[in-house]
Amino acid sequence: MYRIDLLFMSFVGVLLWFNPFVFLLMRYARDNHEYLADEHALERPDALAAYLVCLRDETIRRYAPSIASYFKSSTIKKRIIMLTNHQSSHQKKWRYLAILPIVAFIMVAFQAPATGEGSIPSTFPLPEKYMEKVTWGFNEDAIHPITGKKTTHLGVDIAAPEGTPVYATAEGTVKTAENLKGWGNLLVLEHAGGFSTFYAHMKAFEVKAGDKVTRGQVVGSVGNTGQSTGSHLHYEVRKDGTQVNPADYY
Repeated sequence: MYRIDLLFMSFVGVLLWFNPFVFLLMRYARDNHEYLADEHALERPDALAAYLVCLRDETIRRYAPSIASYFKSSTIKKRIIMLTNHQSSHQKKWRYLAILPIVAFIMVAFQAPATGEGSIPSTFPLPEKYMEKVTWGFNEDAIHPITGKKTTHLGVDIAAPEGTPVYATAEGTVKTAENLKGWGNLLVLEHAGGFSTFYAHMKAFEVKAGDKVTRGQVVGSVGNTGQSTGSHLHYEVRKDGTQVNPADYY
């Protein structure tokens, strides 16, 4: 069956000798038969050595004098390499498989936790019209209105009427939603990347501990609870447990 196609192509070549594409197809047909012969030789290990000798003789033309050998540029060299390398392919596969766990360990051990933009507290906790109502800024020294002691403020106090909605400034999880001495009604949200936000002196909560929140979600309302002399929101941003200036984020 394999010889019939070669005979047919030879017949076509005689008829269409003027068409260069016919000779190209004849070359592809011969190459295909060579690859089929290679496959058959691999199935018979006992005859593989003799087959390789035939390929070598065909390449270097031992019995025909020639000025130069085309061994380096011939496809036969590639076929010989393929036929002689297949025996170690299984060892190479196992070698590659042994590397995979090492690569996976390195990727897991050295990867940095991803912090999405939605997890960074980058919005204002109240409606924007109250951005000019900050009555006590970050890192400002003042006399505390309740204790009468000089205090360095580590958040921002924003004056607003009771009932004004309070928004989550980033997506995260509710860690605390309870009344604590001094803080009054305190809401603490935990965010990815080591961020957390504090909302104090609130009137009421719209969420509870364990809830997932999204940026811009209403989480409660402004109040006057705890150590407070007027309706306002005390807002803090913490990075890895340390207070940072909220104005650097919103």
